[in-house]
Amino acid sequence: MEISKEQLIKLFELAGMEYKELYITPEFISKALIEIERKINFFELGPSSKQRVQTKIMIADDLELSLYQLTKLFNKIGINPLIARNVEEANDLLKKHTFDYVLTDIYLPDCEDGFRLIKSLLNYKQKQNENLKIVAISGSHDKQIIAKALEMGADKFIVKSKNWHNEILNFIGETIERNQQEIFSKNIIENNSIYYTVYNMASTYSINELVKDINLTVLSKYNEIFLDLSKVFLFDNENVNIFVDIFKLCSQNNVKCSIINPSDVITNALNFAYLNDVIPVIKK
Repeated sequence: MEISKEQLIKLFELAGMEYKELYITPEFISKALIEIERKINFFELGPSSKQRVQTKIMIADDLELSLYQLTKLFNKIGINPLIARNVEEANDLLKKHTFDYVLTDIYLPDCEDGFRLIKSLLNYKQKQNENLKIVAISGSHDKQIIAKALEMGADKFIVKSKNWHNEILNFIGETIERNQQEIFSKNIIENNSIYYTVYNMASTYSINELVKDINLTVLSKYNEIFLDLSKVFLFDNENVNIFVDIFKLCSQNNVKCSIINPSDVITNALNFAYLNDVIPVIKK
């Protein structure tokens, strides 16, 4: 079977690799395919969270690999997205459901289809749900297309390049965070210990705020820190090293630290980084 240049370029984009004609050898294409397989396996590391995130998402895309990746990604954090493969299917779903987020590829298969869907979404947003967030996605880096989508009213434009799925998670986490102001709460318990109940670790901002406060707690000479992570349902595996940093900080200052009742996504992240037997975990 012959592969066109356009298909090869898309293949390398999905693999997060640079396309150059001098690289087009069977060995290099195999490397790209292995990298795509690795990304797919990343999404299959763990089951969905038992407690569902109350967020409704539609994905409108005509590329099966993107649909597969995004569905696996959202399943991991307890969200079952609805799928549309063209504008007509997307409009049908809008008549039947109330969505918090719609992710739409611009090329469905033509960019005018994507812009047509954005117009429908803006109308839906005006009449039915003003809190809807529209995320335009595309394999194209065309600045005119990006500018037009944002000018029309898309809340975010994400290019399908390396780690594009992380950008989607971060955007969703940050927007949920604005509606859920509390990132964590804490209580002083006996024996000079602090008990953190963490609600949000979905974005870099929320993680940094938590670490900042833990740092102050460590410097305040408390003996022990408990991190209750049972309510964390959005977490990106690529941020898992934050637990290493927290436990290193505590260890260096002779402060004990334990994770309490980790949610499924946290357990999966610890397993992903082989930290499940390294960091103390208490399940009550």
